[in-house]
Amino acid sequence: MKNRLLLEQMWATGQIHLNRSALFDTTPPPVRLDPKKIEGMLLGLAIGDALGNPTEGPGWNVQRRSLLYRGQIDNYFNHHRRPDPVYGRGYPSDDTQLSFWTVEQLLKDGRFDPENLARLFVERGTEIVGMGRVMRTFLARAGQGTLPWDQWAVSEEASGNGALMRMAPLLLPHLKEPSANLWVDVALAGRLTHNDSGSLASCLALSHLLWQCLGRQTVPPPEWWPEEFVRLAAPLETMRYRPRPHTMGLGDFEGTVCELVRTHVLAAFEAEVPLVDACGAQGWNSGAYVPETIPSLLYLLMKHGDNFEECLVRAVNDTHDNDTLASLAGTVLGALHGVEAIPPQWIKNLSGRTRFEDNGQVFRLIAQAKTAWFGG
Repeated sequence: MKNRLLLEQMWATGQIHLNRSALFDTTPPPVRLDPKKIEGMLLGLAIGDALGNPTEGPGWNVQRRSLLYRGQIDNYFNHHRRPDPVYGRGYPSDDTQLSFWTVEQLLKDGRFDPENLARLFVERGTEIVGMGRVMRTFLARAGQGTLPWDQWAVSEEASGNGALMRMAPLLLPHLKEPSANLWVDVALAGRLTHNDSGSLASCLALSHLLWQCLGRQTVPPPEWWPEEFVRLAAPLETMRYRPRPHTMGLGDFEGTVCELVRTHVLAAFEAEVPLVDACGAQGWNSGAYVPETIPSLLYLLMKHGDNFEECLVRAVNDTHDNDTLASLAGTVLGALHGVEAIPPQWIKNLSGRTRFEDNGQVFRLIAQAKTAWFGG
């Protein structure tokens, strides 16, 4: 109730860039609690991040990966940028760190307390690997010491994907007793750092997809992914976007994230555009920008939603922000297919770190979450 009152106050005072749709009064359907799917969702997040982490960021692109690795990165490797470099081990970036710190705080509080999570992010801010611009601004605003925690969020140009990647843990306390408060928690968790309509609507729509995947026993048809996303997100969006200058395939497009999905993703699939082209500069691109991340994720799921391993390999090789896109795809398909769909070597060789010296913490937090919320 406390979180709902806070969100209602934000709407009343214009402090959140998000429409109040009927979603916030809708209880998600009950799902059969399957520990293998829950474990798959969380492990898929960390594994996708670790697979993409070494070849994401400045100096890396699809062409360089293809040249150096013959277009087929399909396992972990490390290089001099990473601490404790051991060939063939999977190490985290901010995707894993912020997501599993969220799990850690949820376990400590027994529910989602946005202020406590905000303060944890600030406390560990110097340890975040590869943080984005919005998170850096969030930490700077917190460090000023003059603003209350609920004003640390960034509103201007906050359409990065840094909130989207850490939504999966928010489902955990609600799975046993579903309620509309799930959507309240997701909205507040996203707004913690990114007060942007496209980001917040995407966080909520992604959480819906995850909830549906946890309850599904079959792989949905390709068109299901964009249609379900748009159905949830479209009533929530308030802002319009234009392509970034290096994105050539969208012409003079201007619109919401959902409008972009409607006009370009479905058309690309019908035209059988290769994923590497659709997610490149001649398509909608695949950087750390929600109007690029969401079309790329949905296209990945449309193309490879039936195969966890192939979907992550393609995400790692064929997209620009490959750690986040592989992490998101791993989260969704882990929830859909369960932990048994994950190649065993990817689990075995995952360091499980969330900080520089806590090897295995990911596995420990998953075990604690299963015990706390699902009885083991």
